Amino acid sequence: MKRGFTLVELLVVIAIISMLASMVLSSINTARVKARDARRIMDIQQIYLALNLFYAKYGCLPITNGTACSGAIGWSDYNIGGWDYSSQPAGSPTFLGFLQTSGFISKVPADPVNNMTGDGTSGQFAYRYYCYPSGANQGLHLGFFRESGTWVEVIKNTNGWADPGYLCK
Repeated sequence: MKRGFTLVELLVVIAIISMLASMVLSSINTARVKARDARRIMDIQQIYLALNLFYAKYGCLPITNGTACSGAIGWSDYNIGGWDYSSQPAGSPTFLGFLQTSGFISKVPADPVNNMTGDGTSGQFAYRYYCYPSGANQGLHLGFFRESGTWVEVIKNTNGWADPGYLCK
C-alpha cells in the first residue's frame, strides 16, 4: 500500500504557505514605505542645512526666475517662476543646482520615488523648493509628500506655511 499526501492535504498546506507569504510581503512593503519616508526627512534636512549655509554666506536665497541673489546668478528652475522640484526632466537645470555649484552640497538628493511631472500635474513624489520674495506667502518653502499623502513643510511660520525670515531675491 502506497502512503502519501492526499490532494486535499496538499491544497491546505499550499493555502497556509500562501497566506504566510502574503503577510510577510505586506510587512516588507510597509517597511519600505517607512524607509523611503525616513530617507525623505534626512534628505530634506541635508538640503535645509545647505540652504542655511548658502544664506549665511550670501544673505539671500534665490527665486526661481531671474534671481538677483549673488551666489545663484544664472540659475533658474525648469518651471521658470514656479516651484523647483527634484524630478525635473533630464536636460533641465538641476534641482537646487546653485547649492552644488557654490560648494555647499556635493550632490542635491532626489526623492526616492521622484515621479512628479510639472508642478504636481502627474505623480506627487518630489522634493520641492520655492522662495517667494513678497506677499502673503513670502519666504522659504521646502518640503515633500509622505507616502501616506500628507505634505511635510520643513519651514513654517506661525500660520504654518513659509518662513518669512529669509530674504528671497
